[in-house]
Amino acid sequence: GEGICIDTSIAGGFFLNRGWWIASEGNGSSSPNLLVQINRHGHVTREIQLPATLDLGADASIGGANRWDLRNSTPTLDMGGFTLTKAGANYIGLVAVGVSNPGDIDVTEGTFSIQTGTTMGGTSANTITVRNGAILSSWQAANQVDWSLDLKNGATLQSESAAADTNNTWAGPVTLENSGTVTIDAVGTMTLSGDISGTGSAINKNSGGSVFVSGTNSYTGLTSVNAGALILRNASALGTTAAGTTVANGARVEVDNLTITGEDITVAGNGGNFFGALQARAGTAVWTGDVSVTADQTRIGAQAGASLEVSGVISSTSNHTVVFRPADLTTTVIPSGANTYTGPTSIVGGVVEVSDIGSIAGGPSNFGSSSTVADGTIHMSVNGATGYLRYIGTGETTDRVVNLNATTNGAYLDQSGTGLLKFTSDFTATGAGSKNIALLGSTDGVGEIAGAVVDNSGTNTTRITKEGTGTWVLSGNNTFTGTVTVANGVLRITNSNALGLGTKNVTINASANKWLELDGSGGAITLGSNLSFQSSGINGVVRNIAGDNVIEGTFTMTLGNGNTKIISDNAGSLTLNGDIAANTSGRVLDLSGDSVANNAFNGVLSNASTPSLAKTGTGVWTLNGANLYAGATTVSGGTLVIGATGSIDASASLEVAAGAELDTTAKSSHTLPGTVTIGLDGDTDTSGLIDATGQELVIDAANVTFSVTGTLDAPVYVLANYDSISGTAEFASVTPPSGYTLDYAYNSGTQIALVKTAGSAYDTWVDTYFPGETDPAIIGKDADPDGDGANNLLEFALNGNPDDGSNNGLYASLVQDASAPA
Repeated sequence: GEGICIDTSIAGGFFLNRGWWIASEGNGSSSPNLLVQINRHGHVTREIQLPATLDLGADASIGGANRWDLRNSTPTLDMGGFTLTKAGANYIGLVAVGVSNPGDIDVTEGTFSIQTGTTMGGTSANTITVRNGAILSSWQAANQVDWSLDLKNGATLQSESAAADTNNTWAGPVTLENSGTVTIDAVGTMTLSGDISGTGSAINKNSGGSVFVSGTNSYTGLTSVNAGALILRNASALGTTAAGTTVANGARVEVDNLTITGEDITVAGNGGNFFGALQARAGTAVWTGDVSVTADQTRIGAQAGASLEVSGVISSTSNHTVVFRPADLTTTVIPSGANTYTGPTSIVGGVVEVSDIGSIAGGPSNFGSSSTVADGTIHMSVNGATGYLRYIGTGETTDRVVNLNATTNGAYLDQSGTGLLKFTSDFTATGAGSKNIALLGSTDGVGEIAGAVVDNSGTNTTRITKEGTGTWVLSGNNTFTGTVTVANGVLRITNSNALGLGTKNVTINASANKWLELDGSGGAITLGSNLSFQSSGINGVVRNIAGDNVIEGTFTMTLGNGNTKIISDNAGSLTLNGDIAANTSGRVLDLSGDSVANNAFNGVLSNASTPSLAKTGTGVWTLNGANLYAGATTVSGGTLVIGATGSIDASASLEVAAGAELDTTAKSSHTLPGTVTIGLDGDTDTSGLIDATGQELVIDAANVTFSVTGTLDAPVYVLANYDSISGTAEFASVTPPSGYTLDYAYNSGTQIALVKTAGSAYDTWVDTYFPGETDPAIIGKDADPDGDGANNLLEFALNGNPDDGSNNGLYASLVQDASAPA
């Protein structure tokens, strides 16, 4: 009547029948043959060894005060389709158990655990019920459980450990008791892939582990994430939007490559992994509901390679700083809503993309709605992390302060939108340490920093690097003392202090159209000798677009992207006063542009590494320094002027392209080098010209060749103007083009010209009226110099005068006799 005592060891198995139950007295979690007691009325008798198999012959209960497991090399549980009730406060584990003929399990007390290789069998027709205060647990359960879960108010679903994200998977439907609260307590990892339902029911996510939720859920209660991570893998993972979600400090919600629509969430803290209380786990994540920030320095972010867009309104309960925390530069956070949070904004780690930066007291924007300078500040990065702000809007002017908050690295400002993005306030740099501002963007828009860029201190300097293909303008009175680098695109300056203060290097090493651009339309710019330029750029390193501007510093032409090309365009002028040298061979100083103003290089191009000099473009440049370079001098376009104090005498060769000019008229005498190439263009009837008008030209050392384009047909190609020729009065060697002779005393002894031999009747005729003229607009066959409507060829044929519009020569006319038959 008091119970049945079995004091023998049963090795083969044990059959539990007639409503009996098994309770443990000892702790046998590590023993394959656990000592237990059998007790019908709750009285403790003696201990026996539990066998490796357990069969149910009827509904039965197991429990006790201490832990025991069903385990062995191949333990089994044959449920016989009955209900097994877990009673008592103890812990019972199924360790690698094969369950057959499943019925139902009712966990009324304590902990019931499914572990390692246990196979539960069954389907959603089988149910595990967990009651108030009881725990259903899993520990590295390798096989998913397809049973239905019925979680009553106060029940706990727990994972204790996991070696992989796929462990501890509950795949069957989960029913939450109506208006009840269920705790999901994940120490390791757990996956809920079945659908979760329950009217008015709520879920509390506790402990520091991760719970993956991938079912199409319909529960209507509040989801509270109090610790660890709740990872969403279904758009309906949080059930209906009726009650929303809360995330406590140190916990997080991770959105895994999907869109969560209409769910409002309240967040606090950094998420435990520093990427945010709300964050993207992978892929493209979108959160359309509103986000309420309840703690200072709350983070919203994304893990490496992912992106998170929050299109709902981000608000705050106080002037809390909202931190956007992409993991790195492969990661993007997009706060695209009309946000109303009132505190500062901090960008840490990766890319934050916005279309509306907003201004102080300017109302809602992607960066909130601030009313003070402090609350409107954008803090770029923290500690050693980088902050990246990408703008994709249509242009705006903002008075928000940008604060360089990091100890190292710094900030990326990316104008990838259209129009003008302009920052008007002075920057600040509260983070100790030297840092960099990288300016990026596309060619569709322009960025401008009109406020001052500053250092943190005398030793903690700020430097600027221009990257990206677009244009950024520095228009502030800058005081930073770090270096400046133009690696891509255009960096435009509008005042003399735009590149900051102090002695520094300005490095311009870029291909394509990438340069430092001087815009002196608001006043002339003088860049002092404290700036030294390291340059290499075949398409341009410096471009003057407006104003009469001056660069005092030196240039060093470096290895990288070819020539150092300096361009002066439009109506302004550029003066270079510093010396220029090369530190590697093959460098060319290219003076270019279309400006015909007083562009001048007053320094000296040294012969270090034997550089060359080129004049390209249609404009005019003057050399006023006694240059020492021994490389080539090439005038490909426009005019290169040798000033009164200038010299290219050390240059080994000279090439003047057709239509281009070397002007030496400011010097009393000019000596041609040993190798001279002069261009001739038969299509435009032009030639290269050496203009020494009124001066002496020394030519007897020059070995002259011609570079011919097209078919030469003009009667005369003038090669040089002079007052006198010294020496032998002839080139050292020259071979005129076929059909031409070289006349050293053409035009009454003032020009060297190629004259067509055995000229045609037309050539003789036109030279009669325009002796010495070479302009095809006057002597060309299609020209009409007297404007009478008859071109030269017609006037020649009719023996007219091409210089007199009243004389067109002979015309033949046919007059019909009026009396003759028609």
